[in-house]
Amino acid sequence: MGSIGFDEMLIVAIVAIIAFGKDLPAVMRRVGRWYSKILRQFNDMKEEIARQIPDEDLLDDSPPPSSSARLPGPDPSDPEYDPRPFDPFRPPPEGNGSSTSPSEPVQPSASPDSESPAESRPPLPQPPQR
Repeated sequence: MGSIGFDEMLIVAIVAIIAFGKDLPAVMRRVGRWYSKILRQFNDMKEEIARQIPDEDLLDDSPPPSSSARLPGPDPSDPEYDPRPFDPFRPPPEGNGSSTSPSEPVQPSASPDSESPAESRPPLPQPPQR
C-alpha cells in the first residue's frame, strides 16, 4: 500500500498524453517547478524547526525520570499492586482491611431515630387500570 507500480504509472502517462496532448512538456515543466518549490519550503521549515529546538546537550543535565514515570499503567512499587490480570470472579486478596466477602451485601447503618430511605420516598404512581 502506498507504492505505485508500473501499471499505475502507465495508466497515468496515457491519461496525461490524452488530456494534454502537445502541451504535455510545458505542463510537466510547470508541475516540476511546483514540486521543487514545495520541496524547498518543506526543507526550509525542517531547518527552522531544527534551529529552534535546543541541543540535546542542554537536556543531559536534568535527572532521568523515575521508572514509574516513564511507563504507562500501574506502579509495581505500589504495595497494593497485583501483577495478576484482572479477573472479576477472583475473590479479593486476604488482609486488605475488608471485613465483608463479595457474597455478603453491605447494609447501610441507620440510626434508630432517623427514618429509613424507603419511608422517606413518595410512593410510585400506579399504572392506569384498563
